[in-house]
Amino acid sequence: MRPNLRLSSLFPRVFWIVLGVWTPGLMQAQYADPKATVHTSVQAALSDTNGRVHLNLRDQQLLLLDPKIAEIRQLVFLNIMKNQLEVWPECLSACSDLEVLNLRENRLASLPPELGGLGALRTLEVTQNELKALPSELGKLDQLEYAYFNINRLTVLPDALGQCRRLKVLEVQVNQLSGWPSNLGALKELRVLRLSDNHLYALDPSLKGWKSLEELHLDRNRIRAVPPEIGALKQLKVLSLTGNQLTELPDEIVGCAQLEMLLLSGNPIERLPKNLGNMKSLRTLSLLGHRLSAEEQARIRAALPNCRIALN
Repeated sequence: MRPNLRLSSLFPRVFWIVLGVWTPGLMQAQYADPKATVHTSVQAALSDTNGRVHLNLRDQQLLLLDPKIAEIRQLVFLNIMKNQLEVWPECLSACSDLEVLNLRENRLASLPPELGGLGALRTLEVTQNELKALPSELGKLDQLEYAYFNINRLTVLPDALGQCRRLKVLEVQVNQLSGWPSNLGALKELRVLRLSDNHLYALDPSLKGWKSLEELHLDRNRIRAVPPEIGALKQLKVLSLTGNQLTELPDEIVGCAQLEMLLLSGNPIERLPKNLGNMKSLRTLSLLGHRLSAEEQARIRAALPNCRIALN
């Protein structure tokens, strides 16, 4: 039997996820437009004739959804987090106007191909379910901007994910990923990527395609090297690689001219790039658990006089 993976049982291992994934997209997934009327029953939503209907059914211990949801005109927001859904409700496949769908903390084992028919979807939140795979039809969601698949059992991501060209935030933390989709680098609009707590051994050189990326979180994987292509990420501000197997970083990382936070604690780091002093924007550098010589530590401090450096 699979152990319970509710947040309460994972503490403190995923305490970081409570703090770290609270992005604007996630807030959007839980809370509707503050100017909108948010209904808490299907019947009330059916009676709404004003258009752009918002429906919140969270925390109702639902095993099934009312099939009449399919009859709600212009349903754009649906929050059904913290229920007991084990299978995809067929009525959702008819909700073609949905822009925000929150299925967080249910018991879904899979998502169907029909998901690809929700062409207006901008936010998809499926954190903390029982997912083992994602359908290739996910690539048909060409309006998707925010996607959250944290705390599932995913071992791979579909190549079709690279077709979601408007994707800005992608989170697949606390899963079992061991490799990268071949065309993930096609996500030119990606701003935030969180893949912490997986089984990744390497970074794919295709990451150089993420010209808009601002945050890259890869903590607690098994990464042994960072490719020189990392230097192509000119907008990167946060790079978090704590708890991996890195002994060094490529000199090309200095090309990340906007980098403000570099987190490397929990790695057997032996040296940093010789031209480290060129990283003028760096304000936080964490190196706890390193293998740096005293001479190398002194060099790092001298090269980064305006940076907060954590060394043990």
